[in-house]
Amino acid sequence: MAATSSDLSHTRARRHAIASSTVNPEILLWLTRSALIFGRLDQRLHTHPLLPAILFRERLEAARACAAVDGFLIDPWHLAAELEGLKPRVVGESAYERGDVIDAARAAFERYLWLVHPDGRQKDAMVPAEALLQAEARQAGPLLGAARAFHHWIETGHDRSSMRGALVRFWQGSHHTSECEQPGS
Repeated sequence: MAATSSDLSHTRARRHAIASSTVNPEILLWLTRSALIFGRLDQRLHTHPLLPAILFRERLEAARACAAVDGFLIDPWHLAAELEGLKPRVVGESAYERGDVIDAARAAFERYLWLVHPDGRQKDAMVPAEALLQAEARQAGPLLGAARAFHHWIETGHDRSSMRGALVRFWQGSHHTSECEQPGS
């Protein structure tokens, strides 16, 4: 698909705005390359027959990692069993240890819901985070803009879960790959 004159001028203006910012140009080069690699991976996975299994595994890992950052360590297979409605055996020598496993499972399950199946209240909580992501992405692109938005969101005292969910919706709902160009072009 050929780029139009307005697309090229928009891209040049964005490149100039980014280059004139305080960001190291080498970082921008690597971010652009990363965005292109993500785009290629997305294209290959889009029609892959194992896409549902890959998505389940990656969402599981994302929820587990989010819970771990928030202080709740859980075995990924325990979380998978919880998500599938199975009753995993809670292992632990004391009631305190078993309670920690149950708390971690609950926390990871909650993070999973924020990322994959947010309810109405959670979607409403994501609206300001998505607005911040959009604003930052317009100035710095989808990857660097998302990083800036997340940093600003946390620095101002907001919760991680709403920004994490907003990031998923932001990257799924917007197609920034068309705005990226090859490094050095």
